[in-house]
Amino acid sequence: ATGWGAFAANAYNRSSGVGSVALGFHTMAGKPDVDQNGITGDNIGQFSVGWSVRATGNRAFASGHRTVASGSDAVAMGNWSYATGDSTISLGKENWAEGASTVAIGFKNHAAGGGSTALGQENVSWGTTNFTAGYQNIAGDINAPVGTAGSATAIGHGTLASGRSSFSANKYTSAINQASASLGLGTTADNFGMLAVGVNNAAGIGDTSIDPNDYGGYYYADGEYTGTNPGVAFVVGNGDVNSSTGSAGDNPSNAFIVNYDGSATLAGELTVESDTRLKTNITTLGNTLSKLLLIDGKSYTMKSNEAIEKIGLLAQEVQKAFPELVKQAEDAEGTLSINYQGMIPVLINAIKEQQIEIQRLMNKLKTR
Repeated sequence: ATGWGAFAANAYNRSSGVGSVALGFHTMAGKPDVDQNGITGDNIGQFSVGWSVRATGNRAFASGHRTVASGSDAVAMGNWSYATGDSTISLGKENWAEGASTVAIGFKNHAAGGGSTALGQENVSWGTTNFTAGYQNIAGDINAPVGTAGSATAIGHGTLASGRSSFSANKYTSAINQASASLGLGTTADNFGMLAVGVNNAAGIGDTSIDPNDYGGYYYADGEYTGTNPGVAFVVGNGDVNSSTGSAGDNPSNAFIVNYDGSATLAGELTVESDTRLKTNITTLGNTLSKLLLIDGKSYTMKSNEAIEKIGLLAQEVQKAFPELVKQAEDAEGTLSINYQGMIPVLINAIKEQQIEIQRLMNKLKTR
């Protein structure tokens, strides 16, 4: 015991810090090769107990077998666990908590970057305020410097959340763009703010040429369209699984896709309830042809994505002829939308009306 007010007991222990305590076998409490005889605050209050443990940071605590608490106010307990950053906690076996205020608990977890947490087994939280829990999950971009891709969360088994503020959960899912989320089995969310659910969706639908941590990766910023492909906002995957590994198979596919420009793609059939027993006040539409003549089909591009030409109707024109088919949104602009499915009975009645006229003309020709 070489430090002022220090205490050491048992065999081969060294307490060099002020008020430090070293117990057990071959333990160290205080900075190596420093004898502190005065209270200066730069080597003080360490506590070590166990076998070959080291508590070298100010007010650090180390216990167990070959643990190291080298950061100030750090705690390392268990077997071969390291708490090297200030105010870090490393508990269990072969865990490493580096960077300020990080936590690593369990087996072979690594928490790096300020405020990151890794819980469970073989998890990595690489970046600021990232969080992992479960088995073999990664939060943060491990190919980038510590501190990038912050506030990411990865939980479950084999998940990856590498985008800033991204979230992945369940099994072998990946959220690799900013504010993206991936749930299910083998799903990938690679577009800005995208949500992927289900099983093994087809990825590669985000704009990978843009930094995923840059807000310019989103197609609409500060009231202006950036020119970036809007891409996918939501996808349901229905690809295959590898039954031998429990991971995604070699045949990814999508059951349902919703894009940021409002377009959607459904792999199967869309059915809508239309049971007579659910309806009341049923009447015929009657003749609809004259109203249809008030509507003209248009080609156009959306302001949000002028690269794609579309064909459709203008809600204002439809509203004049069939107001029942137009709905006004509860937004500041009162945006109008069309019930295109509701156009089907209108077209049916118009065809029937035309057919009656055609038959009348044919009968008239026969009488001549």
